[in-house]
Amino acid sequence: MAAPCRSKISEFSRRLAELYITRYPFIAALVFTMLCSEREQAGKPDTIPRILIYIQFAAQFLAATMMSFGGQRSLFALVAAVQTAVTSAVIHTSSTVYLPPWLVMRMIARDAAVVGSFLIIASRVHEKHSKRYRLAHMYPLGCALVGIFFAAYAVQLFRDQQEAIAFLSHMPLATILQPVFCVCFICSGLILASDNRDYMRKATKLLIPLVILVLLFVEMDFNYWRSNRKVEFWNHIDQVLKMVNALASLLLISL
Repeated sequence: MAAPCRSKISEFSRRLAELYITRYPFIAALVFTMLCSEREQAGKPDTIPRILIYIQFAAQFLAATMMSFGGQRSLFALVAAVQTAVTSAVIHTSSTVYLPPWLVMRMIARDAAVVGSFLIIASRVHEKHSKRYRLAHMYPLGCALVGIFFAAYAVQLFRDQQEAIAFLSHMPLATILQPVFCVCFICSGLILASDNRDYMRKATKLLIPLVILVLLFVEMDFNYWRSNRKVEFWNHIDQVLKMVNALASLLLISL
């Protein structure tokens, strides 16, 4: 009785994670548009070239639409991964965009997790195929990028004052849990980069509840991030959605 129930839960988790990741570019395009509007209303200079905004919106909409149908899912998951990486590189190397270093590191690490999630979708390893899919070699790279995000988060949580204060002021028993979370995140991140499937599945089972706790207690306090840390409202929503994307990737890796 327990085995069929476990199988149904696994299948539901897989479908839910796939649904979120493949539709994520729709959400990201909307959030990016709202972020540009927020910056314009605040009177900030036009830091992102308009042509890049239009290209990004079109690429995200096309990738999400084609991934939704499933026929060319792998190809357009690769398109989404490349588009995310290129956009992140352009924005964070631009001399006209100034963000504090701790926020830049936070955004780049989460972009890496998003790229990793698309590579996992492109590999189709999590799906039940009778033979190995031709892009299965993308799976270890995708898992490694997700692992890099968690390792980077552990480093920031330990060394960066902004992340540490946010954690300590929101998480229950934060003084005790901070070193525990740091060790768990960095060790699990390294395991995800190791391509050992058994250890990777065990690491995800540890990471999933920890990520949910961080999302609920730390990331969801929008007023704190906007008022105390001066992070733009739609920028923080973007960071939260990317962390949910990383959580969805963990669900696929855990299967």
